[in-house]
Amino acid sequence: LLAMSACQMVQPTVDEAQQVVEDAESALCVSDAAYEATLAALEGVSEDTTVEEWETLNDAADAAWAAMLEAAADLSQAELEAVQSAVNEFQEARNNIAPEATLGEAAEQVQSAAVTVRAAVAQARSAADCGEPAE
Repeated sequence: LLAMSACQMVQPTVDEAQQVVEDAESALCVSDAAYEATLAALEGVSEDTTVEEWETLNDAADAAWAAMLEAAADLSQAELEAVQSAVNEFQEARNNIAPEATLGEAAEQVQSAAVTVRAAVAQARSAADCGEPAE
């Protein structure tokens, strides 16, 4: 029963899956910036820093690192789902070629879907580009 339910789940469209990837990239960039800020704060520690301040900075750094790891995992999952959505649409395009379609029409339909798969795979290969961290 569980296997049947999983098969009946609706996959997002390629556009919807791409939006999830973009949102995950944005979350990773925010997490990266937060972690960079905690590192900068730790670099500012001096002999005047209290033990409480030191512990607070360390806790913030640990929390920011954990958030960054979670955001990276979410991005990886979103990219995988985007590829799966593209593959699903490609398979659907192949399987829904009208019997009366010419080979040219069939090729056009499949080629368009294949381009979408290739783009999704290329996106999954590239890392999120957050730009340079703020100084």
